[in-house]
Formats: sequence, structure tokens, C-alpha cells
Amino acid sequence: MYEIMKKYMEEVVNNSNPIEEDEIIEVESDLYEYDGQYYRIMESEEYDRCVYDLIDDYIDDCVLPKIPEIYRGYFDSEAYIRYIYLSGEQDLFINSYDGYVDEYKYRGQFFRIWIE
Repeated sequence: MYEIMKKYMEEVVNNSNPIEEDEIIEVESDLYEYDGQYYRIMESEEYDRCVYDLIDDYIDDCVLPKIPEIYRGYFDSEAYIRYIYLSGEQDLFINSYDGYVDEYKYRGQFFRIWIE
């Protein structure tokens, strides 16, 4: 992932200017520090699974408890999740910093990158 993150930083963050090897610090396998900011990277498929799980947890922890128990059977979790995706709000569940998640293509594969 380091190679992908370095290429992204050079092309997108640093306006196509080269970055030295020691300027990007690998904090975790998917978390990097550059110029005082932390960036997380995931393959698009992993990102989609993670966001779906976070929304599902939000429903269980925050939405359903506010609905009287006798009416919970009428709540359609899948429709709620579809609404979140259709409204474009899904990135807010994974990136509470500013809600922006960048899609980056590297060697034919898509990745999602955002500031932590």
C-alpha cells in the first residue's frame, strides 16, 4: 500500500511534485502520515464492506432504539441504507473529518483514500 499512497500523494496532494521516501510515514498497514495529516487507504471493495457495516451498526445503535419496539418490525434497514447511498452521505460514516473520500485508480484497481 505504501507505493500506492506515495503515488497518490505525489499526484493529488503534492500537485505532481516528487516526495522523498522519508516524508510519508507508515503508521499502520492502511494509515499513513504526510505533512502532519493522517491518510487512510482501502481497496474499494473493502471500503464498501466497511461503510455498509458502519451504517448497519448505526442503525442498530442509534436508529432502532428511538423506534418503539412494537414498530421496529416495520423498519426497513436495507431501504434506509439505500437511501444513505443515494443521498451520497455514506462517506460521512467512515470519514468524520470532512466527509470527503477520494477514489484513486492505481494499475487498474480502485482505492479509497481519506484524511483521518
